[in-house]
Amino acid sequence: MIDHQLRPLFSFFQARTLPVGVYASERDFDAYAVASDALHERIALAVSRALPSLHFAVSADESTTLAV
Repeated sequence: MIDHQLRPLFSFFQARTLPVGVYASERDFDAYAVASDALHERIALAVSRALPSLHFAVSADESTTLAV
């Protein structure tokens, strides 16, 4: 439900989105820290899938800056 409603909004603002999301509930945390191993794994997966996009974005920004 969240993806279905927020992805079009992010697209409208020309934000880059990834086809992976991380969802957690209150029981996944303890004293404001991640306490669930499953949540740690989902976060690691999301980060590993996001890094290539972030690297590409930084490289594109640097080449644009250098060309100016």
